[in-house]
Amino acid sequence: MRRTIIVAGGTAAAARRLDLARKGQHGTDVRTIEQVAERLAGGFLRLVDGDTLARAAAAALAATSPEALGDLQSIADLPGLASTLASTLNKTWLAGIDLASEAAARPDVLRLRALAGLERSVLERLPPGMLAPRQLVRRALSGIARSNGAVTLLGQVELGMLLDVPPCWQAMLLALAAPHRLRWRSGPLPVPAWWESAWKHATDDELATPAIRSITCATARHEVIEAMRWARGLLATGNVQAGEIAFAAASPGEYDDLVLAISLEASLDVHFAHGRHALAMRDGQAAASLADILLHGLSQDRVRRLARMAHATGTPFAALPEDWAAGLPRAAPLGSPHRWRQAIAAASLPSDVAAILLPAIDLLASGTAEAARAGETFLRGAPLLLWRRALDRAPPSALEATLGGLRLPDTSEAATSIGWMHAAALSCCPRPYVWLFGLNARVWPRAAAEDPLLPNHVIPASRLDPLPITQADRLTFAAIEGTTTHQLVCCASRRDATGRLLGLSPLMRDREPERLARARVPEHAMSEQDRMMARPAEFATTPRAASAHACWQDWNDPGVTLHDGQVSPGHPALSRALDRVHSATSLRTLLRNPLGFTWRYALGWREPDAGAEALELDALQFGNLVHGLLDAALPAIEAVGGLAAATPGQVAAAVHAARAMVAGQWEAEAAVPPALLWTLTLDRAEQMATAALAWPLPALPGGRSYAEVAFGGMSATNTAVPWDPAQPVTIPGTPLRIQGRIDRIDLSADGAQARLLDYKTGRPRDPGTLNGGNELQRCLYAYVVQSTLGPAVQVEAALLFPRGDGAYHALPDTQAALDTLTAALMDARASLLAGRALIGPDTGDSYDDLAFALPASPGAMTERKRDAARILLGPAACIWDHA
Repeated sequence: MRRTIIVAGGTAAAARRLDLARKGQHGTDVRTIEQVAERLAGGFLRLVDGDTLARAAAAALAATSPEALGDLQSIADLPGLASTLASTLNKTWLAGIDLASEAAARPDVLRLRALAGLERSVLERLPPGMLAPRQLVRRALSGIARSNGAVTLLGQVELGMLLDVPPCWQAMLLALAAPHRLRWRSGPLPVPAWWESAWKHATDDELATPAIRSITCATARHEVIEAMRWARGLLATGNVQAGEIAFAAASPGEYDDLVLAISLEASLDVHFAHGRHALAMRDGQAAASLADILLHGLSQDRVRRLARMAHATGTPFAALPEDWAAGLPRAAPLGSPHRWRQAIAAASLPSDVAAILLPAIDLLASGTAEAARAGETFLRGAPLLLWRRALDRAPPSALEATLGGLRLPDTSEAATSIGWMHAAALSCCPRPYVWLFGLNARVWPRAAAEDPLLPNHVIPASRLDPLPITQADRLTFAAIEGTTTHQLVCCASRRDATGRLLGLSPLMRDREPERLARARVPEHAMSEQDRMMARPAEFATTPRAASAHACWQDWNDPGVTLHDGQVSPGHPALSRALDRVHSATSLRTLLRNPLGFTWRYALGWREPDAGAEALELDALQFGNLVHGLLDAALPAIEAVGGLAAATPGQVAAAVHAARAMVAGQWEAEAAVPPALLWTLTLDRAEQMATAALAWPLPALPGGRSYAEVAFGGMSATNTAVPWDPAQPVTIPGTPLRIQGRIDRIDLSADGAQARLLDYKTGRPRDPGTLNGGNELQRCLYAYVVQSTLGPAVQVEAALLFPRGDGAYHALPDTQAALDTLTAALMDARASLLAGRALIGPDTGDSYDDLAFALPASPGAMTERKRDAARILLGPAACIWDHA
């Protein structure tokens, strides 16, 4: 005979079907109450689902006049009102409350009148064939009334273990009871009074007597770790299968992230019966990448992420080549369509790429106003369905919250995995081994709360929620305790995430819990890392532990150790770093920070580039901006008579004309401040560049000025150069080759006199001669001029500070400075080749880009190790004392 079992939910249905299949009991149909009602109603009718109800609620609110909303008018613009209305309507429908009748009986209650009107509007907007519970029950009762109709459809009916049934379904079940000999399988739970008084058909199962263990853990994370250890121990026996183990909590959402992360660490398959957070899966992240742009604005990183996450067939990014962004400057944030157009033009991207990319950027820049169109354009498949669900629940401005609240079904196999579920679901599909999380006060059982739209003074809570959540949690716990056959572990946290002490649940207060320490040695480790932490002696034998211990000892040693930069003499990486073509910056790093030189040029380390717009340029960036203005303005001045003959007005005009071009290049290639601050920064840079070019210097006979003069193989930015920039340049007396650009060279007509200037945009100061290895440009650039133009040329090398009142410092004795520098560079080179990549005076200072790679307290390290490093470096450290 046909048989139907009614269960509480999808999780219970799947578990019951599996149990029946294993027992070979074919021909039994397992359905939820809602599915039974749909079957009896017939005609492809179905119950309204949550997403459709939320969409209808949002449409009803939008179509309702402010006057009809009554006292809800003040919150009509809040993004969560539609989902709250859907929840309230669903609650009233399940409770069997007719809002229209309630409003007619109490016309003075504006809230009831408003909700009744909204309910009518919502019902009108439901798709054909989709009904509210009371409408579906009326159709189902008609099906039951037809002769033998229900018997043919359902056969013999049995109610699985249910806590209770919402009032809206009770009439249907009572109508089914007589012809179907319907029985309520109560298990350890009491039979509801409304059923027992009517039919008294109930079946009591024998209560289980599991071994119960009560424990407390340090935090919620510790709870999950101990649960994974417990599960690993059960599986290690070989007598327990993963499908026999379950984790549960009254509010599983609070533990979802922990269970996901720690189960991956433990390599245990855990099935999320209530679904996984959408944002924990790739499909959810694809939708989130689009929401991030619409809510927070354009940026290069966000667009690149969207292109990686949402490249399904039919989307704009699917038509782009894989390396479409290779030519874009990585440091530029590109926070507006204008900046994107500048960057695309500067990168010379193919026209077909630009034709696809630019319309997509324009749509993304429209923000949440075009959220629906953006989703249909950039998303396909599951990400698009998530996007639509999120927009149905709340306005686009709340996308972060709505996407974060969505779940996707877990695709792992439930029957062969550890189950992680809501406690109510576990009570209907018991497993032999159960671990319960969160048995703390006010967490289990949870405290009942008023409905936000129907508070207790409008509709009593006893009517709106006949089975309060507090009572339901108590019944759930009793059901789990009475159906777990082997082992039940009740677990609570001692503190929350903020360190606040937590109390025990009343359900545990009759048991004295075992206190588990966070650092205890577990009986079974959940992972390799957990096993090593539990066995210090074994961990100490591993290479990683030995290295960490040696590093800690060396950290406290005032001498120079192997962890302080001593490497193998003559290491090939060091040789390659020294054989590269150097700049003044790399040579200064070699002299004053051998460790940083090794990291940057031997290992290739670089400071991470955030690529985000800052409120102001740092000192280095501002200096580069000023140099860019000088580089663009000086050739224009030379083309119309030369700098020596130019008036202050002509200089100012040339710099101002260069400003627009330089600003456009920066906006396309680098992160710049917001518009107003960027304008002020350009004003300041223009003033400084004008002052630098207008600085009163003696004119050289028939002189001509050159800007950003490349040498040593550096690519030239200007066509007018006094020499061949590809010609290699080697520092005399050393094998070190150098290259770079000289800010400015003034050269007399006969080539006998040359003046080279290095602009400094910082505060004016006395730079000394070599300043401990800090000031190398004048000395190096003077040699470059002599080596390329000939030894007979008379060179004046100077630093020019155009800021404020300004300052001009010429190098007093070029040859003596070059001799000192040559000796220092050879000593530094020999020291590094000997394996001494040690700290120097610049290690860890405010201008050290790689200070983040040093220990957490770099100042303490350099203070402790400085003297020992200086002694070991020997002659290589002498330059630090040179004026």
